[in-house]
Amino acid sequence: MPLKKALFATGAVLLSTLLALLAVEGGLRLWFGAREPGDFQAALRGARNAPKNGALTLGQIVQASPHPDVVYELRPGIDGTFRGQALRTNSLGLRGAREYAPEKPAGTFRVVGLGDSNMFGWGVGEGEPYLQIVEQRLGPDVEMLNYGVPGYNGVMEVAAYEHRAAAMSPDLVVIHFIGNDFGLPHFLQAPGASRSASRSYLWELLQARFGSKEDEVDPGLLPHDRSRIDPELRRQARGRYAHMVGPEAYVQAMDRLGRLTRERGIPVVVLSLGGSGEDGNLARRAAASNGFTFLDASPRFYRYLVEHRLGDGKGIWRSTFRIPHDGHPNRLAHQLYAEVLAEEVERVRRSLNPAAAPPPAPPRPPAAQESTRR
Repeated sequence: MPLKKALFATGAVLLSTLLALLAVEGGLRLWFGAREPGDFQAALRGARNAPKNGALTLGQIVQASPHPDVVYELRPGIDGTFRGQALRTNSLGLRGAREYAPEKPAGTFRVVGLGDSNMFGWGVGEGEPYLQIVEQRLGPDVEMLNYGVPGYNGVMEVAAYEHRAAAMSPDLVVIHFIGNDFGLPHFLQAPGASRSASRSYLWELLQARFGSKEDEVDPGLLPHDRSRIDPELRRQARGRYAHMVGPEAYVQAMDRLGRLTRERGIPVVVLSLGGSGEDGNLARRAAASNGFTFLDASPRFYRYLVEHRLGDGKGIWRSTFRIPHDGHPNRLAHQLYAEVLAEEVERVRRSLNPAAAPPPAPPRPPAAQESTRR
């Protein structure tokens, strides 16, 4: 008899708890169902209260963009570490602590960079991404605004120019091409209008407040880990971004960038490492059809290998220019990119205003030991 009573009491408690949770879930659905979708995202953001300093994950350094075709962007005001390296962003959400006035100062040559994790500087610290090196090398009257964000594709990069960078009155646009410019964005915005019946408001709030921080992401974005996403929501989100995937979407994006820059007389440089193979040849053709300069940095990289007698095998290339077990450009690679780009920036600068820019200084060869630094 005592066992029966204990089981009955336990069942009553479980039933009461379940009914209470259902009541809370129902109340949340009624409350947020009658409000704007952004209100629930704001509640999640408040529950999460993600830090902007300390050791940060990729999900913690990005936020949903107000522009659907940009999808997401860097959080402003970050001062922490990412991938073990110092990371800062300014008030515009651009990598680096330097602030840039919306109105370009007189006598300033302003360059905007569009790209993904390579341009952003994945795995290297402050002052080490190649745009920052070029800015330091060319002096205070040259500004290099880094709109690179990990996981961007070509369509997102052009959208970032249209909605964000164009307003900064650039004199030159640099867009970094790599093969994954044809792929799906790393994060997708959550469909705001429709929510699957199997998705729980209460569970998401609890996860935001008490869940693991390892894959934390802005509430307006879906986690990159598919196992954590309702399948219907994932299907809806992927469908919304199908138009920006593939070679055709890339070519259309480059054509759009061409129209946007030609109307203001802004030259465009497509920076690449090699640019060979089917993808690279497509990027070269897209650049040529829009009057862009295709800047292949690979000769400078090969020259480094020759000068230091390292050979040119695939294994040597990766061990010299890539972060171990990662694949992103290391500090040495960013230095070499900077050498190539600094010369091109000065060339364009002189062509636009011959009296404004002195001849470029000869490049400084990086030290051989830099190849092993992370």
